[in-house]
Amino acid sequence: MTTPQTYTDITLSAPDGREIPTRVFMPTEDCSPCELIIFSHGNLATYDRYDVLLEDWAARGYVVASSQHIDSEEHP
Repeated sequence: MTTPQTYTDITLSAPDGREIPTRVFMPTEDCSPCELIIFSHGNLATYDRYDVLLEDWAARGYVVASSQHIDSEEHP
């Protein structure tokens, strides 16, 4: 069974002050307590290339966080 889901983009801070773009997907219905999946993209990829997969997990009731890594082709 799937539920409606949504996402939000946030920025985390690394200990050295570097900004870490992160996308968080979540069900729109309350899932307290929610189970969390931390997703790590592949080498040279970007965190948003997996939106279809991560949206599906959120629609199934998980909260999913995916951050941009420094090995991404879009990292400055």
